[in-house]
Amino acid sequence: MKRKHVSRAQATGKKGGEDSGKQKSRQESSSSGASWIKAALVLLALVALAALIYLAFPVDYTGKHNEEEPDSRKTEPPKKTAKNTAADSGDGHSASNSESKTETTESMQDLDFEKWIQDNAVPCEKLMDEAKIILDKHPKKDWDAALDLLAACVLQEPENPAPRWNLAVALIQLNRIEEALQFVDEALELDPYNVVFLKTGGAFLSRMGYHLEAIRCLEWYLAVNLHVPNWEQLLASISVQREDEWEFLHEAGDDVMQIFEILLSSYLQSKNLIKAGYLYKVIIGLKGPDVDAELLVAYSFFSFGLGDLATGMKYLRMYTEQQYIKQGYGDADQAYEVVTAHSLRLFTAGFDAHIISIGRNLLMAGEVVWDELVYNCELTDNDTISFSHAVKQSDLRKIFIKCLLVQNVVGYLLEQGAVIYAENIFGWTPLLHAALLGNPEILHQLIKLNGDPQARTALGHNSLHIVATRGTFDIVLPLVQAGLKPTDTDYLERTPIQVACLQRWTSKGMADALKIQRPYGCPSKLKYRPPIKHYSQGGWLGSGVTLPQELSREKCDFDVLSISDAETFLYEYLALQRPVLIRNATNSEELRTMFHLWQRNKFEQEYGDMSFREVEVPYAESFGYSTTTVTTLKEFLAKMKQIHQERKTKKQDLAEEIPRPTYIFQTVPMDTPLLHNFTLPRVLDPEVTHISPTKVQFYVGPALSGAPVHFHRSAWNVLLYGQKRWFLLPPERAFYSTQHVWEWWKDAYSKETTGALECVQYPGDLVFVPDMWGHAVINLRESIGVAAEFVYGATEFSL
Repeated sequence: MKRKHVSRAQATGKKGGEDSGKQKSRQESSSSGASWIKAALVLLALVALAALIYLAFPVDYTGKHNEEEPDSRKTEPPKKTAKNTAADSGDGHSASNSESKTETTESMQDLDFEKWIQDNAVPCEKLMDEAKIILDKHPKKDWDAALDLLAACVLQEPENPAPRWNLAVALIQLNRIEEALQFVDEALELDPYNVVFLKTGGAFLSRMGYHLEAIRCLEWYLAVNLHVPNWEQLLASISVQREDEWEFLHEAGDDVMQIFEILLSSYLQSKNLIKAGYLYKVIIGLKGPDVDAELLVAYSFFSFGLGDLATGMKYLRMYTEQQYIKQGYGDADQAYEVVTAHSLRLFTAGFDAHIISIGRNLLMAGEVVWDELVYNCELTDNDTISFSHAVKQSDLRKIFIKCLLVQNVVGYLLEQGAVIYAENIFGWTPLLHAALLGNPEILHQLIKLNGDPQARTALGHNSLHIVATRGTFDIVLPLVQAGLKPTDTDYLERTPIQVACLQRWTSKGMADALKIQRPYGCPSKLKYRPPIKHYSQGGWLGSGVTLPQELSREKCDFDVLSISDAETFLYEYLALQRPVLIRNATNSEELRTMFHLWQRNKFEQEYGDMSFREVEVPYAESFGYSTTTVTTLKEFLAKMKQIHQERKTKKQDLAEEIPRPTYIFQTVPMDTPLLHNFTLPRVLDPEVTHISPTKVQFYVGPALSGAPVHFHRSAWNVLLYGQKRWFLLPPERAFYSTQHVWEWWKDAYSKETTGALECVQYPGDLVFVPDMWGHAVINLRESIGVAAEFVYGATEFSL
């Protein structure tokens, strides 16, 4: 018998088009005589029976019924394995169903869907079981039969939300989003009090990235489960209550805590920052001393990123105390005493990180974040900045300084017992950190409170040396007035102006601020080592197009060396925060093995089954990009090859509109199989540089993929194969942009107006990007490698 497709319009009872006309014709032709009466009586009996069952028991979305008391609305979720969840499109079905894939496929060929619909020949539960087998065991291209079964079930039991939900799950996975979300709405209307449905459905929607729909389900679940008329009002009220008033939340059990964490994720992803802030506080309060370290850090930076510096500092202190105890340094009382003493230094060490957080938030959530900044930092019309598609670091610095002065966090921490001269093992004090920010008012405040202007780092740099590395010239005069001299030298006998000459970009500003002449040979001459003439690309492909000469030229605008000496790197570049490219930095036995295994064909054979997120740009969420796709390396390499072949076949001109290529750029732990043969290049020797990452960022992408202009803390980048063009911007010119790097270079880039320093990186080369330097990268051919961010001189959380 030929299979009849049951349309979505039929399943929802909506008539339309030719199919609806045929259905009506069939109904009219069968409406005479005793057969019509008999069929009607059977149908009425079945509907009545279904209605009685529905009213007698709470219904869950699987189509099965809970055996609790009829009046109970606290339906416990069924115990299932992780595999039997909503994501599998048929939750909770009996494990005793033994139909094989072959038997199911054969039975599908003999089914008369039209007869099932008219005669109710097979119960709805059986239809959903059959659908589940198809969805579990067949590829998506063969899911039509399952959709037909579920649609037939919708027609059989129009008051049962189960088939509608399972249809929605399947349609979401088929990317038929509009249809899917309508079925979700209909299911919720049919049974708005089914807590199992709300909980599991909301969790699935959140996992699939439909956060607004997930929030709707999960908020209603909490309202029903906690017996409150309005979850939003409850959340706002409990967030300002004392934690000992939350007993009713503790009694709700672990189930509610699990939903809180899923809901928090959806709040953040949907940029519902007010509710996210409330829920952060509730979750941390409920977990008490056992709260996750990651959660404390996340809420701390969430608060800093909205300009709520006091709250951010509160939870940063909680995290640091927790880590102090965990590392075995002392008990809770000792942790409190030590962290309190160092709290001001911890706070000032994070100034750059907080500026980055504010910038990313503005690009992600725009006016929502701006409103929070206006409230927390008392901003006025004079403080307005642009952040529609890009935001300048200099503007963000001004906003952060306003927040800092309005909230007087420095004074508050000192009142609480912070020590003004506390330093870490690298010699950094609050005043030295403040030199990076460059605000005279904050500097005066610290000096007035007995901060030592003569303080030096472990390498002998005073505040004037730090100004020379960052270009914060506004505090040069106050520092000289406080007793610092232009002739003061570090432990390598370098004065501040000599440091500025090595920096090059700060030399004129530093000389003007000190009111001296630049010495002979200032700025210093560039050092350049050309690339190796013959290097292997390991089978990785080229661009497929002819690149403009401006992109492929080799000359670099910052130092290019061939060194393996970590001390030279530390004293000449890392400590002075100077960018550098180091040729052939991967020349070691371990990394030679890695080069061998990362040849294109071997790499695909060895790691092809590993899954990663495919994004348009690295740090996609930070740039306002929300679309990510999970892919295997094998699938992504095939896609890259296809892109290359299409470009070569079409002989595509770069002036034409080329689709933005996607990228894999993902943080992975050092113990991942991917990095089994990776060791830090000798030039980054942890014994000398104190660079010791626990995680690195793995990247691979086709030509013209890359990273938009952005900035963060210091970073190194090692290229195994490929070719990259770098664009570096000193902190005073740095900005954060949401524009794809290829579009930016093609449509907006000008070397003259941006002042960018350019260079090309080849296989085996290492690039060091200093703190807060803006940078963008374009891959000139298929490129693969690893990178990591770090904080020189200690992290924000280091004592």
